[in-house]
Amino acid sequence: MCEEDQTRKLLGIPDSNQDPVVRFRTGARTRAVLATRDGVVHRFQDRQARVAAKLYKGNGNTPGSLGYQHYHNRWFYRIAALTGNGHVQQSVSGGLLEGVGPYAVLQFIPGSELADVLERGGLSTAQVGRVLGDILIKIWIPLWTAGLRFKDCHLGNFVVTPDGDTVMIDTEQMRKDANELLNQPTDWTKRDKHQESGLARLPNFVRRIILAIDTAPPAAALLRHIKVSLDQSGLFDALRRLGREANAEEIAIRAAESFLDELETEWLMQ
Repeated sequence: MCEEDQTRKLLGIPDSNQDPVVRFRTGARTRAVLATRDGVVHRFQDRQARVAAKLYKGNGNTPGSLGYQHYHNRWFYRIAALTGNGHVQQSVSGGLLEGVGPYAVLQFIPGSELADVLERGGLSTAQVGRVLGDILIKIWIPLWTAGLRFKDCHLGNFVVTPDGDTVMIDTEQMRKDANELLNQPTDWTKRDKHQESGLARLPNFVRRIILAIDTAPPAAALLRHIKVSLDQSGLFDALRRLGREANAEEIAIRAAESFLDELETEWLMQ
């Protein structure tokens, strides 16, 4: 059975429906990612009008594969910061289906991957400011306030929608953090490790976004300034406190706003 037919079976799409899915590029652990076309009826219709199906590699019985399945089918729904955030791709289902293998069904997010948007370039300062604001204030801070962490914040983890919103996809990168949060909430071993990895990537992540502006300053100078601004704004320290201390979210939002304001004043508006 080909992957298109496996997706039909998974989503309950009849054979009479011609060409109901479109294929997207895969990640390291997936063998196929296919999304329903607009208007195609499927068995998860009552939860999401359009969905994307991820078909994972392997037989689905390894601890790693089970972590993906549990995240999408159980853990995601127990964390309000995920289910109640319009800037986070929603999980719909996950599991193991005979003839299909391990899978996840996700909300389909229309738009372009942030990496592709930045590669095209020519963004305005307002567009870049909005992307950074969405990622820091509407995604990063709320999720870390809930006690989650992510280590691999890269451009492929975000989609810019036609309305200009930035949405986090592939949230399964937080599956180990979600497991620790829900089942061992006082143990921060994995989350502390992922926290430092994520923060170490933040300066270059911000730099790559700003470089999509035609008038962006030289990359090396920009990176130095971003690191100084992060330190002066107190954002690094504020992010580390999220999920651990009272009022940490409010402090982190102020620090993020200060960081973004300083970037706009000193660099983005040049």
